[in-house]
Parts: sequence; C-alpha cells; structure tokens
Amino acid sequence: MATFGDSNYNSKLYSDYRPTYKKCLFEAIVAYHKSNNGDFGTALDLGCGTGQATIELVDHFDKVIGIDSSAVMIQSAIQHPKIEYIVGDCLEIPVPDHSVDLLVIGQAIHWFPIPKFWTEVKRVVKPGGTFGFWGYSNSISHKFPIITEFIWEFTTVTTGPFWDQGRKKLDELHQSYLEDIPFDNVQARLFFAHPKVKLTEKAKKITEKNPGFVTNDIPDTGFVTPILNLGQLKNYMKTWSGYHNYLKNNVGAEDPVDDMINRIIMETGLRMDEDCGLLFPQEVVLSKV
Repeated sequence: MATFGDSNYNSKLYSDYRPTYKKCLFEAIVAYHKSNNGDFGTALDLGCGTGQATIELVDHFDKVIGIDSSAVMIQSAIQHPKIEYIVGDCLEIPVPDHSVDLLVIGQAIHWFPIPKFWTEVKRVVKPGGTFGFWGYSNSISHKFPIITEFIWEFTTVTTGPFWDQGRKKLDELHQSYLEDIPFDNVQARLFFAHPKVKLTEKAKKITEKNPGFVTNDIPDTGFVTPILNLGQLKNYMKTWSGYHNYLKNNVGAEDPVDDMINRIIMETGLRMDEDCGLLFPQEVVLSKV
C-alpha cells in the first residue's frame, strides 16, 4: 500500500474514478451486525482511502472513524461531522482496546500482513462485534471476452512487476483468508470469480454453507457500481498503484493504459462512451469477533 502514500500519487483521481459501493452492501452489513445483537456506537473503516465506504456508515452509527496509512488519501477524504479521519497503521490501529462495534475493510485487506492482523482486530473490536471485509478484482466483460483478456494481460504482464505486495490475494478474492479467519459465524459470498481464478474447496463450501444469510439480499451483479464504458475504464485504471509505479519506472514510455484502450477499440470497434459490458468479480466476508 506504499504507493498510495506517495506524495505524487493523484488522490483526486482516486476519489473521482474509483468504483463506489451500492447501498445494499451496507444494508447487508448492518443486518448481519443486528443479527448478532451488535451495538451501533462506533464503526471503523480501516484502509479508508478517500472515504467512499466511510461516508456510507454515518447513517447507521453514532460515530465513524476512517483510518488510512496514507496522509495523501486522508487529505482528500469525504468530510462529515460524524467522521473522524486518522493516519494510522493496520498493526497499530490508533484506537483504544475493545472500543469499536464494527470494523470493516473495503478493497484494502490484501495489503495487510495476515495472520498478524487478526490479533489487532481482536484488540480493537468489542467482544461480539462485527469484522468484515470486501474486495473486487479485474473487470470482466460479458459482451467482449477480448476486453477481459486485455485487462488480465495488463495487470499480470504489463504492470505485473510494479504492484505492491498483496495484489495476487485480491485477484484470488482473498480465498486464502477464509482458511484461517479466527472469528465466529463467518458468512461469505463470492460474485462470479474471474475465469482465470479457481475457487478453493473451502471457498466453495463457506459461500454455500448458509444459503439464507443476509448477503443474499445483494443482487447477483454484486455491490460494486459497474464501469459502463471505455472512458470510465481508462480513468479507473489510471488510479491503480501498478500503473503509477510503471510510469515511475518507465519515464518517457508510452502510456500503457492509453495503449491498451486503443488496442481494445481496434479489436472491437467500440466508442469511448459505448457500453462494454464490464462487471467486477467481488466478494464480501462478515464475521463475529
């Protein structure tokens, strides 16, 4: 996650073009929290970035804390009277012991050192509180398979060496974390994993275990706002840490995102504003501490 702390990283681009989350995600989290008789005092969004998820918690909790290791991100975060933003580390979360009713992590847990991080979750979350995380990986196109291939090649080959450590965990939708998450009543749902990614037997089992759990209220297309066209895809990909690091290490080189978009246009004939059928493989995991 070091890239997002770089003073040259464009946090406004991140805030403007990263996908947002649908209300149904937070409704599912709140329903799960209620089902475990959780309190609604303090919620903590760890790895909050510019606050896309943080702001969604203010309608449900008395106080919301957003913590990120990047001061650059915190400076651009969405403001609200209920929200306190803090620059902090995931292994030394700057809150008192057992002070948090809900701890969530959106699109960031793959950067954290597991299993060390589990100990810190146990420290800050009240007994019986909720811990949850979610993420989304490389876009897939249900209309143009060639677009799916181009994006995968860009991520794994073109920018492959330039990602901060942990990217592979995200591509796999954090399946390995399901093997050893040390909390109770684990409920998970995966939404159409990438065709290049195989599900482990544990992932299959845990996502099918409770067909009636609260996350079934999320539609089959998932909880992440989709990218509608190549223009949005271009802007989104330019927020990636792998892209940022590629440019730093290839000064003067052709922009790899622009090149990929041009190749897609040549192959498909799509316009920049035309629907290209993109969806995100994604997952959400909820547990009782």
